[in-house]
Amino acid sequence: MILLNDILNINSEEMNDFLIALNNPLKHENPLNFYLYSINDFYRFIGWFRSFGKRNAFRVLDKKYSLQFIQLNQSDKWLFVGCFYNESNQMNSNEYGEYYSLKLSDRYANFEGRLVAKFKKDPGPKQAKLNISRIKDFEVYQILVEKYTGEKFKGYKNIDLDFESMKCIINSGKEDWYNNLSTVKGIYLITDNNNKLYVGSAYGVEGIWGRWKEYVNTNGHGNNIALIPPVSK
Repeated sequence: MILLNDILNINSEEMNDFLIALNNPLKHENPLNFYLYSINDFYRFIGWFRSFGKRNAFRVLDKKYSLQFIQLNQSDKWLFVGCFYNESNQMNSNEYGEYYSLKLSDRYANFEGRLVAKFKKDPGPKQAKLNISRIKDFEVYQILVEKYTGEKFKGYKNIDLDFESMKCIINSGKEDWYNNLSTVKGIYLITDNNNKLYVGSAYGVEGIWGRWKEYVNTNGHGNNIALIPPVSK
C-alpha cells in the first residue's frame, strides 16, 4: 500500500503550512464538472468562504497551502486537483458571497488531475477541511497516465446522468459520447425534480445526442409541455 505522503513528501517541518480540502457534489453544483468545463466556477467552488449576510464561514482556508480533492462518483475515491495558496489573503466576491482568491501552485503539478486517492470521509460537512495529520489516512489508489477528462462512455445500459453532467458532456462535445449517442435512435427515461418519470424518444438527426442537445439548449424541458414549469401568476 502506498500512502499519499509517500508521493507528496511533505516533511514534518512544513506540515503546519498545509491543510486538506475535500469537495463533494452539492444538490445543484458539481465541482468535478466545474473542474472539467468551467474554471472560474471551479475556483469559486473550492474557495467558497461565506454567503452575504452570514456570519459563519463555510470553510476557513487558514493555512499557506490547501491540497484540494474532488470526490469521484459518490465514492471513497478522490481526485487530486492541485496544491493552492491564497494570494495575499485576498477575497473575491459575486452576487452570492465571498470566496478566497486561490492560486494554483506548481508544487505537485505533475500529479494534478492524475492522482486518485482513497479515503473514507467522516460524516459531516460536504466541503470538509481536514488537519494535515489526516494525510496518513489517504491511500494512493491510482495515478492516471493523463489528466482526468471526465467519465468515458461505458455502454448504453450504464447511462445514468444528472442534468448538469449531461449538459457538460453535450457542451464539451465529448467525442466518445458523441460517436455513440449520435448514431443511435431509441427510448430514454427522465426523472424530474419531483421524482416523476417521463419516457422520451429520439428519432431525429444525431439520434439521442441531438435530442439531448435540445434539452440542454432549453434548460431541461426540450420543448416538452409536460416538462415546462408552469408560469407563476
